[in-house]
Amino acid sequence: MTPGQISPGEPEGREERDMVEDLPDTGRRVLARQRVETARRLANGVHVTGADDDAIELVSAVVASTPELHYVSQFTYAAPDYTLNTLPEADRVREASIARLSRSLADNMVRLDDELSGARTGRLIRIFLVADGGAAYCTEVSAGRHLSAVSLLEPGPDGSPPFDTARRVDGVTAGLTNQLRRHLGQRPLDYGGWLARAEAGDAPAAVDCSAGGEPVPPRVEARDSRVAEVCLAHVDCRRLHYVAVYRQGEEIASVDVMHHPELARFLYGDQTVDDRRRFYAHFGVRIGRYLNDLTLSAEPAIGPSVRHVALDVERGAVFFHRLDPSTYLVGVSLDQDEIASAEQQIAELARDLGT
Repeated sequence: MTPGQISPGEPEGREERDMVEDLPDTGRRVLARQRVETARRLANGVHVTGADDDAIELVSAVVASTPELHYVSQFTYAAPDYTLNTLPEADRVREASIARLSRSLADNMVRLDDELSGARTGRLIRIFLVADGGAAYCTEVSAGRHLSAVSLLEPGPDGSPPFDTARRVDGVTAGLTNQLRRHLGQRPLDYGGWLARAEAGDAPAAVDCSAGGEPVPPRVEARDSRVAEVCLAHVDCRRLHYVAVYRQGEEIASVDVMHHPELARFLYGDQTVDDRRRFYAHFGVRIGRYLNDLTLSAEPAIGPSVRHVALDVERGAVFFHRLDPSTYLVGVSLDQDEIASAEQQIAELARDLGT
């Protein structure tokens, strides 16, 4: 949906967002100053900037109990509501870069939602980004309202990005967002598949991808047979449904089970399997361009390099994972209940491709 369009049944408040989006940058800054009124330190040591809000106490309790969560902001129609952080007061340069990243996350929730609309899998509800020096998170609290958060994290002993710690904090931010939704009288959303993971437990379930007792071979296209063979071991009908690897901007291998009978329930209206394949192939080639603004904002704050991005929609997710400066992989899961497992599968695939 393009800016300015109003969908049937859209809640009131869209006019305010249109006014904010139509303002020049100076006008947005004036509106931001009107919204952000006071700066103070709470009893738990968390710094707060913004007008008094009932939600601040709720958010501050989570920030205070999660040492890895250093910065949280909420935006409504692009204007900041409040910010909470535990950064040292002397580190103003770092704080400014994190503030820019937080704003970019909220802006990109709207822009990337439009880019993903062709998949017909629902609106974008979560961005999860991991870089060498930390992670960033953004979730849709309600229509026009987004929660951004940033963690400053140490890389692993081997220099690997802090993926496991970042995922744990991602689960915390998903839970916080649902607390905010309950505060607004709204039902929870399964950001990142964490609610389904909590219900199912961590033990991996057996995956049977036969149909009527007969195997369903995956579709494979490969210029690099070794890469395709590695991908084959990670694609199945339950978790990770599509994987493509790109080198120098060109696809070198892709594997998918989009044609599996189990996945027919995820087709929307007159959409076909070929429609879906074409969309993700097109998106994969252009994903670097789509994410450029976000990565440019992230690298000064938590860089030097962005390694992983998840774009979580209402029905599934698209994953981007950087393998080396010229190579990346794109993965897709269509089942929201399996997003947490699929994201872990992407990390394992990336490790196997790197060996």
